[in-house]
Amino acid sequence: MTLRAGLVRALCAVALAAAATAGGSCGGSGARDEPARSAPAATAAGGAGGYRFVGTPLAVIDRGERGAGSGTFEVWFRLNRRLPVRQRRIRARGTLNGAAGEFGVLGVPGRRPCYSQDIGLTRSDVDPVLRDPHPGDRVTFRLTIDGVPEPLEATVPLVDPLPLVRDSRGLGVVDAAYARELGCRRVRR
Repeated sequence: MTLRAGLVRALCAVALAAAATAGGSCGGSGARDEPARSAPAATAAGGAGGYRFVGTPLAVIDRGERGAGSGTFEVWFRLNRRLPVRQRRIRARGTLNGAAGEFGVLGVPGRRPCYSQDIGLTRSDVDPVLRDPHPGDRVTFRLTIDGVPEPLEATVPLVDPLPLVRDSRGLGVVDAAYARELGCRRVRR
């Protein structure tokens, strides 16, 4: 091993140790996120491996092409730290009143740990609130994180989709309104 290669490895080890101490992760800013501004109802307090919701998750009724009873929802949420990732997949799953998403949790672009979970109903999902959703109906979002024994839970109201935010070129940015609402990132106009 050359002197240069040894120095590079040592510097990388120091940087990784500093990031771990500061609560950062690979590719993250290394800075800790600020504490929760408002706690959602029924949040697991401290027993969920140190994870907690920052603010209140948004449970959105996806009106889609099939109308109000289409059986599709999106939950947007922010956490106090990043979820674990293995083999390029976020290692967490969300449910809404017990109905699971077909795909896993997706990250929302930005510096803060924000995510979304699509929830689609199946024929076996019989929850009456989800079958006939209305804004204001209370639902429970449960986030199960790999390696964490206790899930995070928040009871939140269903909401209609937020208006589409357009960027400086006039293009619609789908996640921009939710990212702004959760404090994930600033959206330029």
